[in-house]
Amino acid sequence: MDEKGTHTVVSVDLDEAEYKYIQELAYKAKSTGGKKLPVSLILRSLVRLIKEMDVSPSKGIKTKEQLLKCFLENVNKLRK
Repeated sequence: MDEKGTHTVVSVDLDEAEYKYIQELAYKAKSTGGKKLPVSLILRSLVRLIKEMDVSPSKGIKTKEQLLKCFLENVNKLRK
């Protein structure tokens, strides 16, 4: 599923709805013929996606809403 290597353990603060969504995503993979995806794999994949985007502190991002807007703009660019 994921390449082997050194990983750092981090604590992630998600609200109940966010965590439930990630758990459902993890189990949905299993129910469609695959394996249950570990939450850590989902989060590492999201980090890799963010690295491909033009998300930079130099853009003056100060709030989670601004960050989300930046992510969504980048996702829309990737779709084109």
